[in-house]
Amino acid sequence: TKTRLAEFKKVIARYYAKNNKLPCPADGTKIFGDANHGRSVVDANTGSCVGLAASGGVVRTETAPGSGIWMRQGTIPNRTLGMSDDMMYDEFNMKYTYVVMEQFTDAPVTSDGSIIINDGAGSSPTDTTHYFTDKAVYLILTHGKDRIGSYSPAGTVNPCTNKTALERDAENCNNDTIFSSGHYNDLERESPEWFDDILGWVSKDELAGVSAASSGGCGYTFYVDSSNGSTVPHFTRPTGVTNFRVLAIGGGGGGGSSNGATSPYSYNTSGGGGGSGYVSVG
Repeated sequence: TKTRLAEFKKVIARYYAKNNKLPCPADGTKIFGDANHGRSVVDANTGSCVGLAASGGVVRTETAPGSGIWMRQGTIPNRTLGMSDDMMYDEFNMKYTYVVMEQFTDAPVTSDGSIIINDGAGSSPTDTTHYFTDKAVYLILTHGKDRIGSYSPAGTVNPCTNKTALERDAENCNNDTIFSSGHYNDLERESPEWFDDILGWVSKDELAGVSAASSGGCGYTFYVDSSNGSTVPHFTRPTGVTNFRVLAIGGGGGGGSSNGATSPYSYNTSGGGGGSGYVSVG
């Protein structure tokens, strides 16, 4: 399960690097054969889920009354992410839950999130001394052996009413913006020690780091004088040269990229797969 969560992080990072936004959740009630199975629930006209009402297996929750900041919860949108249907299910054959800050599904992550993850041992869910973070931008979780809070392949949810308040992971199926993570214990059901959920979450800063790592390395850009093939320093156009190209070099297994303008020239180019690419701009 932890390996699968790590894989989700990498794939979501690649999605973010490509689209400059996070994916919207899928609807857990959709089953195999439905055109929307494993796909992000978005408005058909705008392609966005911002402001979209909750429906089916997608929950929309305001982080605080009147804040205008919303969280969306559903299941992992594996097909939107280009992953097979097998990746949708945990080891108990239930769909992974995916929670995301709504604002970042239509815009870059430029600020901290508001999803709270605590250790479940505080005097209340908002006891900050027991927080792991209160700044997550998204999280993925498996509801574990008891399956409570998760969707089955048949599109039915095992409701939170089947869980006792004593169990520390009860916080993970009540559809609010607070979640709990803790020491795994599936031996003492209906006790404060029971905790069979496994969570993976990402902050703004971690998303930037994972996105960079998923590209396979860093890239850089420099100008090449087409007349003699010489190079000049990064982002410096050869003086008096009108025929030149912008070269982007990728590092590792990823590609470098650049875009911008050097009056009167503009460019937008990238190198992929550890190689290079260029466009003529003068």
